[in-house]
Amino acid sequence: MPKNTLAPKRLNQLEELLEKTAKYPQYGELVDYLTQREMMPPIEQKHLGSSTAGRFVKNGFFGDQTLPKTGVIEVNYGADPGAVLHELTHAADDQLRAQYTQTHNRKLFLTPEEKQFMSAFQKLVYDPTAYHGNPAKWPRAQLANKLSPEWTKKNSGYRSGDHELAAWGVDSTATRNRDYNPPLHLDPTMATEFLIMTDLARRAKK
Repeated sequence: MPKNTLAPKRLNQLEELLEKTAKYPQYGELVDYLTQREMMPPIEQKHLGSSTAGRFVKNGFFGDQTLPKTGVIEVNYGADPGAVLHELTHAADDQLRAQYTQTHNRKLFLTPEEKQFMSAFQKLVYDPTAYHGNPAKWPRAQLANKLSPEWTKKNSGYRSGDHELAAWGVDSTATRNRDYNPPLHLDPTMATEFLIMTDLARRAKK
């Protein structure tokens, strides 16, 4: 895409960032899934301070009710493609859970693809009948704890949380994670499992 020379500099920066991010196949997979769900959030660029590369701002009771139902992804100036993938993963993770709930509510009338999605979700993300609301028992946390109990406990306030494990995993496919020194196989596994889930979710939706 040619640069729009008449556009403000900040707009061109966002275009360049999205062009770079689009070179990663993960970007297309996340966008395809969110678009299929009609929940692809707009991506904006703004100053977020020196310690924040991006954030996914939700609409709803616990979010900003003035935003569209999709929420909004905000990325900082100077952010890299990993930041975009990170926030898209947060948005897609929310939709996986919403799709699971919607599918579960009509569990007597499921296609084979929907049954496969439900089974994989319970094994890789969350099974409400097995873990009783305890995040430490959810599959992602169990894997992190298996690889390194010390690291998982040390980072339990943020990095080793359920949603962040997936987001940082996909983030790391574009940008090496140097900040939290995760266990060796954690991020690649999280990324692989998450993209498997979005693929199964797309198939189930079709």
